[in-house]
Amino acid sequence: MEDVATDECNPSLRQQSIIDEKTSALLDDQRVIGNRAAHSQDENEFSKDEALRFGKLTDDVIGVVRLLS
Repeated sequence: MEDVATDECNPSLRQQSIIDEKTSALLDDQRVIGNRAAHSQDENEFSKDEALRFGKLTDDVIGVVRLLS
């Protein structure tokens, strides 16, 4: 999975080795699911399973942030 594009003056957390590849992938998955929920045109387009996955990803990201701080 590729990191979100950044310019040379503003490198990503992954490029700075602040987070590892797994954490970067968690954040990317969370972004994709969150965008899907936010931009759904049909209320049935975003499923309960996706909402639960988003919650799980959020819990995982919070755990990583706690370890880093």
